[in-house]
Amino acid sequence: MRSDLSDFTFQNSKTLIHSHSQILEKISTNHQIFYAFTRGMFESNIIISTSEKEHILTNFKDEVQIGFQDKLSAISIYLPKGNSKIAGLYYQIFKRLAWENITLYEVVSTTNEFTIVVEDAIVDKAFSVIKRLRN
Repeated sequence: MRSDLSDFTFQNSKTLIHSHSQILEKISTNHQIFYAFTRGMFESNIIISTSEKEHILTNFKDEVQIGFQDKLSAISIYLPKGNSKIAGLYYQIFKRLAWENITLYEVVSTTNEFTIVVEDAIVDKAFSVIKRLRN
């Protein structure tokens, strides 16, 4: 679990990747910083440790910022190898969170990791639900 995160959403542009690469270069040696980047068709999203907020604002000053949210926490789940062959795996996670009325701010996944981002106020409740999934 990681806390003290901020979420930035920017409109995609020809220069956005350059701004992104400057942040990657800056944080590449600090493994304590949480960082997730996703690119959609029209917008891109950065979830990063709030300590890096000023660097984001400086490096993305020429980009169109669509959204911002701070006071977020991330809960990461390491999935078993072969999880992509398990039907309904994500459904089970989402269903339990929905039953507990937990709103997900963002979802980020890689092949073997699944991360949910929630507001700080509900992170304890979300963590409890995730922990109970093992049973």
